[in-house]
Amino acid sequence: MRELPRGLWAVLGAFGCLAGLALVIPGATNVLPDLTPIAAVAVAAQSVLISAFYIYYRDFSPMMYSSAMAVVAAFVSYGRFALAPL
Repeated sequence: MRELPRGLWAVLGAFGCLAGLALVIPGATNVLPDLTPIAAVAVAAQSVLISAFYIYYRDFSPMMYSSAMAVVAAFVSYGRFALAPL
């Protein structure tokens, strides 16, 4: 994964931080609560993308974490869209 440009890592990191904030803050403050499931979809998509990079570059050790993040984020998204919308 060291082959990826530093700029791409910076964008992925910043995106992850913003999406993480968007998972917590809207539900806690009740301001734009519809943003929470959208952020969960974004985190799931990012985790799938990073898992694909791990597969492409044959770096399998951190792939379980990325896959687990994708599953958890998809579960949160499904829960907030279908089961218990805010």
